[in-house]
Amino acid sequence: MAESNAVIHIVNSALYRLGEKPISSLEQGTETANVCQELYPDVRDTLLSWQAWPFATVRQALVRLSSKPPSDYKYYYGLPTELSIIRVDDIDLQQRSIESQREIYANPGDPTAQRNVIATDAETVVMRYIGRTSEGVWPGLFVATMAVYLAATIAPSISRKASLRDTLLIELYGAKGTTGLLDKLRDIVGYEDSPREMPMPTSYLDIRAASAGGASHIYTW
Repeated sequence: MAESNAVIHIVNSALYRLGEKPISSLEQGTETANVCQELYPDVRDTLLSWQAWPFATVRQALVRLSSKPPSDYKYYYGLPTELSIIRVDDIDLQQRSIESQREIYANPGDPTAQRNVIATDAETVVMRYIGRTSEGVWPGLFVATMAVYLAATIAPSISRKASLRDTLLIELYGAKGTTGLLDKLRDIVGYEDSPREMPMPTSYLDIRAASAGGASHIYTW
């Protein structure tokens, strides 16, 4: 995972909330650093996919490929690398009457060389998607929410205090009659669309996270 000062700041903010010492790098080889390095990408992707955040919304014109679809469609357009896409929100073909089909293109000369493409007759294709934008462009409230969410996720493997995680979840989701960070984030930063439900660690994931290395995962969409 690419590491930056912004990433380390978020990780250390999460560790402070757990009463743990800060780290200088995710690569320093300690158990704490290994757990954070393993779980940070899943927590980040889950939070980014929760809603169409303005600071994570990317609009990109797709490049037409030289390869032709073996079908009735005229063109293939390559999608941005999957490493940058959290979820696709819209595909603009300029003319709504034109159809398109998302599929995988396998190079006939090397079937293992596969690529995500859009097959269509459209002369231009623009895709809007939620991407893994740099932590440096995230607003402060999103950074704070990310730190709390990360702290709640790594708590079972680092602090081993269930009550501490429960406190963090209340801060994140809110208690009865109170507003949590996620609701504040949606109201202040997000759009009016309906947010997706965010999965939190289950007992199964907690057991995995508590094992050596903390190699548990929060699955995203």
